[in-house]
Amino acid sequence: MATDPLVRIPVPSGPAGLDALAEPLRAALSGTGPAIAPIPVVTATTSDAYVRSLLRATAPDEPLEDDRTAVVLATSGSTGNPKGVLLSADGLLSLNPWRDDPGTWVAAIPLTSAGGLNVLTRALAPGCSYVGVDSLAGARPFTPAGFAAATTTAVTHGLPLRTSLVPAQVRRLLADAQGVEALQACTTILVGGAGLDAQLRDAAAVHGISLISTYGMTETCGGCVYDGTPLEGVTVHIDSASRVTLGGPSIALGYRHQPALTAAHFTDDGFLTSDLGEVRNGTLRILGRVDDVVTVNGVNVSVTAIEALLRTGTNVSDCAVIALDDPERGSRLIAFICGAVIDSEALGDLVTQRLGAAARPRAFTTIEQLPTLPGGKTDRQALIALALETH
Repeated sequence: MATDPLVRIPVPSGPAGLDALAEPLRAALSGTGPAIAPIPVVTATTSDAYVRSLLRATAPDEPLEDDRTAVVLATSGSTGNPKGVLLSADGLLSLNPWRDDPGTWVAAIPLTSAGGLNVLTRALAPGCSYVGVDSLAGARPFTPAGFAAATTTAVTHGLPLRTSLVPAQVRRLLADAQGVEALQACTTILVGGAGLDAQLRDAAAVHGISLISTYGMTETCGGCVYDGTPLEGVTVHIDSASRVTLGGPSIALGYRHQPALTAAHFTDDGFLTSDLGEVRNGTLRILGRVDDVVTVNGVNVSVTAIEALLRTGTNVSDCAVIALDDPERGSRLIAFICGAVIDSEALGDLVTQRLGAAARPRAFTTIEQLPTLPGGKTDRQALIALALETH
């Protein structure tokens, strides 16, 4: 049993979070300082309850179970309670295709998420730099103007601009002329945290903007498969049930204080994900999650497939579908749709025609914006609670 310490690093929202985390992270990665647990501070958008859940998951100030640990990062908790994940320095440093190509990273997603931590890790490489967006970690609402201001500052560093965003941020930027111009200034735009649908990629391409879809999770130190292609050293295995296992140098050391869960998910092949996928011509395609397939009237239905189809509907800017228990049908599907002048009947007909009657949501609710966790992922627990109140 290792006895190395784990130090909590409070990370304020806004660009100040970069400076607060930079030196502790640099020391943890080089081995000149202790392992760290980056934890957001409580703000108007980051609740005390959420911060306490991350502290329970990461357990700072308690000795580490593995002395190779550099960072203990909490998962988003989008499908349950957050889990602490033990990440090594070698794992974090392995996911940097630009290690020999310095650039300036525009930080726009929370540094306490795997994607945000990767941004700072790469920005600490020799010759690199960083600039934070004013909305970082919910300091204020994310806006095209704020992102544009950050890119304008980053340009002055004289290096290629790189950034990592979630799909909702890309949609907002593409809907604004200033946002489009800011994206065009970036040579590399990684999009993760949720699936990158073809419509969003095509909308960016119209403006000459290339988006790179990243796939990974906290347990893999973040995105390790780009546009379906594994990064150097990363392996992909699909088992007989279509479940995806990711291997390679970026795989975490295990879960914090959860040996049984570690044994169940970390195997000789790598990390057994909760995702279903297939590999065709060397390209990984994610088909959904194990828990995304629900039964409606005896028929298996993929929530992911419904969401992807609804996003192609007229005036739909984003959507989420959740399943409630139903004693008669097995599951009852509720769709939350973002967009103006939504024709729910037409959307329902679209789903019926393409995916069958069982996949048609029982109700459509128009919502201005999907609730999100601090890391940018859709807060499905909040949507379930809302659906239980209104349906």
